[in-house]
This record gives sequence, C-alpha cells and structure tokens, in this order.
Amino acid sequence: MLKIECGGINSVDINDISGGFEHDFTLAKKGRIVVQVDWKLDVNIEYEPDEYGEAIVELDGIHVTIAKIAGGGQLSGEKTLVEFNDVEAGDHTVTVGAYNNKKTAGNEKTIVWYDNVQIIYAEDIV
Repeated sequence: MLKIECGGINSVDINDISGGFEHDFTLAKKGRIVVQVDWKLDVNIEYEPDEYGEAIVELDGIHVTIAKIAGGGQLSGEKTLVEFNDVEAGDHTVTVGAYNNKKTAGNEKTIVWYDNVQIIYAEDIV
C-alpha cells in the first residue's frame, strides 16, 4: 500500500502542497492508457470550508482529480479507472498522489492511500 501525507507538520500557512509516487514507462505505439486504483482519501475535520484535499492521478503532468473533500471527511473507492486517450509513443510518467490546496494550522493534513495500482495499455482507441 502507498501512503501520501500533505501537511500536519507545523502551523505555517502553506498553499499548494502535493506529493506522490511515480512510475515511468515507454510506449512503442500511440494508444490509450488506463490507470486503475483502489484509494482512500482522509482530510482532517479541522479544515476550513475553503481548504480541501484531493486524491489525484497524473500522466505526464496532466492532473485528474479522482476525489476531493472540502472542510474534512473521508472517501474511498475501488477499481477507479482514469483514462488518457491518444497517448503518443515514447516515454511517459504516471503519478498517483495527493494534493492539498492550503493548510493554515498544524493539525491540518490530507492523507491518501493507494493499493492495486495498474497501468493498462490499449492500442485500439475507441
């Protein structure tokens, strides 16, 4: 299981905190990439309504939010699919991670867990 924590260290106000795990791969041909993940997102209840955390998937820096919580709470999902169409041949990076738009207290943090991460290639684009 992969775990990412953003925030929760001190009382310094910080905007745009993120972290994640990356996997590099090479495509021989253009195609569709599907990232399949099980995930859990936990955002402390101490967050204000304008503060939020996200579970994210990225391909080459293209950010896709799979879950977002503002003001605190928990969500989880199994076998969530994120599709990227028309991915060119060549080198690529997939990232599963967490994003926190801001923290304004030492007890505010976003935690995301990932499990069963799969990167699936489909040559035929429908």
